[in-house]
Amino acid sequence: MININPVKSHRRFASNAEVPSRFLSPQSEQNPTKVILSNAIRDYTAGRANQNDFRLALAGKVPIDGKLERLLRSHEAGDNQSYASFGKLIFRHIDGECSNYNRVDKIGMNDAS
Repeated sequence: MININPVKSHRRFASNAEVPSRFLSPQSEQNPTKVILSNAIRDYTAGRANQNDFRLALAGKVPIDGKLERLLRSHEAGDNQSYASFGKLIFRHIDGECSNYNRVDKIGMNDAS
């Protein structure tokens, strides 16, 4: 006898808000938007979600600018992008550092003291 499993419908990322992400810090896990986006990035980069579901998860939370659009097109073309490459762009937008991020400032080289 052949066992036919029903096709699973596409998951919605909003229902994953209570699932902790192993990629986020404990401080970031208290922000449900970051948890939802982290799970969406994880599912998209692992191939468990398609581009439309991922864009839907980003809608209203993160603007899709040229860099993010380029990553999405590259990922869809078969050049698998990592969680880190998507997370870096998306979480910088959320934290408000998207245009003013400077690695030198982050490591404290500009400190006058």
